[in-house]
Amino acid sequence: MLSLDEDYQAWEAYPQHRWVFNKLEVALKLGYKAGPACVPLPKTSNTLLSVWAWEPFCSMMGEKEENNLTKFSKWKVVNPPKWNLPRFICEIDNVEFLNIECIDDKIFEIHLRTGNDVLHGKPVGSEAIPIWDDEKDKMKILEEQGYTFKGNHHPDSFKYNAHGLLSNLRIGYMIK
Repeated sequence: MLSLDEDYQAWEAYPQHRWVFNKLEVALKLGYKAGPACVPLPKTSNTLLSVWAWEPFCSMMGEKEENNLTKFSKWKVVNPPKWNLPRFICEIDNVEFLNIECIDDKIFEIHLRTGNDVLHGKPVGSEAIPIWDDEKDKMKILEEQGYTFKGNHHPDSFKYNAHGLLSNLRIGYMIK
């Protein structure tokens, strides 16, 4: 099987797990207060989930602008956390990769693909700084600091622009 590094590839490869792309369904399975837009949410206590132990093989921490969910400023390899995953994750079988994104110990997104695999196999402390269309001038400064450029997996920008909805695209990473 080929490594999957984009959501559109995982969508085609794993039709049995397409529920993972439904962020509302994932949130409800996690016991979060969730609902479609404009639905008032009840005030309830957090639901306890049945969990199972899991150990990641690569763990990264991202830094981003507070008001922009899509534009990260840096990724850094960190020591993997020791935490448990909800048992429903066992429903996701026969996939090559499982990319689970969290804030602290709270899952907010699940992907059936690799993540920022430009850092896989790199030691703790390694960094990847995304370079966006409007930040190409940063590349020379980062090169002088010991970073090297790694382009996106795919040279075709249409695979990154969300059908024209994103205008400032990531062109790759500076890695150290």
